[in-house]
Amino acid sequence: MIRPDIHNLVHRWIGGNMELTSSPNEPVFWVHHANVDRLWAQWQRQHPNETYLPQSGGPQGQNVGDLMSPWSGVRVSAVLDHHSLGYLYDTENPPAQGDRMQPGDTLLGGDSIGSGDGRYRLAYETDGNLVLYEDGDRTPRWPSGTQRRSPGMCVMQMDGDLTIDDAGGQRVWSLGIGGRGNRLRLTKEGTLEVSGLSGEIVWRSAHEVMA
Repeated sequence: MIRPDIHNLVHRWIGGNMELTSSPNEPVFWVHHANVDRLWAQWQRQHPNETYLPQSGGPQGQNVGDLMSPWSGVRVSAVLDHHSLGYLYDTENPPAQGDRMQPGDTLLGGDSIGSGDGRYRLAYETDGNLVLYEDGDRTPRWPSGTQRRSPGMCVMQMDGDLTIDDAGGQRVWSLGIGGRGNRLRLTKEGTLEVSGLSGEIVWRSAHEVMA
């Protein structure tokens, strides 16, 4: 956790409008707090098994379940994962994990995500094709159709689209959807779903087995 004195001293060093009572009037305020958030994200990556503290017993507004003033409907727990809020830092290139791709998550050639029960797998193949398989069946349930391309990177973009670039950085495919904060999930039913920040489904794969 960022020590309070490290945060507060920056306000005092700069002075002027950065004094605590007027600091939002100073553009450096926003840079400062963005960097505090970046350091928090860096700490999270370096300590993946640690949890936010305090869970309880701390000052009002700082416990994980507390409401964040002045927002009446936002709790601390809702803003701990910046990827779920639809942004990432340019020092990040997070691999997709589990059964989903969050904003900014990537798949490289040979990478995959799986449904929660392990029955289905979405794989970015080394031939450049993004394919949904059922376990034990190599007949694609859904493909991107980008085979015979040198594999580069499949990315859940920050603008909400799912895209594939080849090894040369050329865009060879996109799902063609938008919505900042969209994330993709592979369900236990073997369906790919892209949902927005509010949870609404904005795209769902068909179940047709491809020959």
